[in-house]
This record gives sequence, C-alpha cells and structure tokens, in this order.
Amino acid sequence: MRDIIDYIDEQLHECFPDAQAFGICHLIEDDNAERYPSTLEENAIKVSPDDRYEVLFYHRLLDGNPEPDEDLSFGRKKTIVNSQTIRTVVFVRMKEDDLSLIDDFINALPETFELDDSPVQYKKLSLVREVNLIRDSTSIWEDEYSAAYKDKYEKVWNIYAVEYSIQISKCPVCVT
Repeated sequence: MRDIIDYIDEQLHECFPDAQAFGICHLIEDDNAERYPSTLEENAIKVSPDDRYEVLFYHRLLDGNPEPDEDLSFGRKKTIVNSQTIRTVVFVRMKEDDLSLIDDFINALPETFELDDSPVQYKKLSLVREVNLIRDSTSIWEDEYSAAYKDKYEKVWNIYAVEYSIQISKCPVCVT
C-alpha cells in the first residue's frame, strides 16, 4: 500500500506543490487517553497542523473488502480484488480556503496508477471515482484527535475528510 499512497501523494503535489503530505498514518492513543494520527514508520511523526504550510494531508486505511473477481480469474483459482477504503484528512488554512480548494484536491486524485518502480505487480489497480467528502470539521477532529488541541486549531484550519476506495488485485505471490 505504501507505493500506492506515495503515488497519490506525488500526484497531489503536482497541484499543491507547497502542501505537506504525511503519507499513511494510523491513530494512536497515548497515556493521557488523547488520540492523534501518527505516521507508519520506525521514527513515527505525530501529525498535527503546522503553521508553515497552507495545506496538509495524510491518509488512513479504513476497511477493506476482498472479493473474487470473475473477470480476472482463470480456472478454479479465483483472483481476489480488494476494495480498500482510504480516508484522506485535509487541513486547509482558513484564510486560504475559498471552499472550492477541496474540490480541486479531489479532482487531483489519480484514477489510474503508473507504478513502474514498484516491487509489487498488480493485475488491477484503480481509484473508484465515487468520493465521499465530509466537511464537518468538528466531527472529523473528534474522530482523528478526540479533544486534543481542538481549541488551538479550530479557528485556524478547515478540516475535510475525503473517503474513497481503491480496487487492488496483486499478481500471485506464490505458485502451487
């Protein structure tokens, strides 16, 4: 998934060159019962709005739905296609946000992928263009951060959640 998310980030950076992208993140709860997103790496970074940028975003993997795909299957062995739901959380500084910037962001999401350098080979890889845009900053903040830092950022940033699915079918990893 990292190669797919990296490709999405590259495509978004073409339209938003000054944006800060954090890649794939997951939610962490600390000892004080505060929740926040963190990057998925050995030296993880806590994700929070940064005044040096006008736009920031990160991605979280939500539920996946693996199902057989008859079009890609051959013989008795069924090819599985995973419909992986992704939530991209986008922070836009209020003074920069004309409320259509998020539409530009959604339009910049790639429909197809060219992963020439990827170590993984895919039979199928595409973004489903049915995108769900959530504009309720308060509920997004509560989902992602619980109550942490809310008073510090709520009057400075508009927060959006863009949810979409990617259809993924990898080439066989083992031969029986």
